Amino acid sequence: MDKPLARRGYGIQDAWRDVPAVRALACESRVTGVLREIFGRRPVPFQTLDFLRGTEHPAHSDAVHFDTIPRRFMCGARVALEDIEEGSGPLEYYPGSHRLPTFAPYDLAVNGSGEDAYPAYERFLADLIEHEGLEVERFYPRKGQALVWAASLLHGGGRSRIRRARGARR
Repeated sequence: MDKPLARRGYGIQDAWRDVPAVRALACESRVTGVLREIFGRRPVPFQTLDFLRGTEHPAHSDAVHFDTIPRRFMCGARVALEDIEEGSGPLEYYPGSHRLPTFAPYDLAVNGSGEDAYPAYERFLADLIEHEGLEVERFYPRKGQALVWAASLLHGGGRSRIRRARGARR
């Protein structure tokens, strides 16, 4: 590995470009085979996010950040590298929300940059979830289990009692 991995506030983005084990997982044939069946075309992995701890990120749609043309050929896949249990910041998702229209911050006529508009977008989605009567589900996988979801599925990170990653520096 020639360069440091790109860190975001809660994890490492695109480690698959430099770490063979992460690349092997991103291209895992059991996952890509299922995706080929679902979408009827060859899947193309393009990004990894390796979380050091639970993100506690509010509900959002990945389709807001990136999507395909034509739409609805993008998905997320979470593979557990360790057992996830109550209090460890599980993935939270709202079954059926992928059928709702996809909203982005600019759809809300919020002035300002994307970063300024994002809190309004999160509040809008929280209200939408309540209005639609959507119920949250939490993904508590055992090590090695995976969940694949449509990019338009509303999801986020559950509460975590782990405030910083094991061995992480402040």
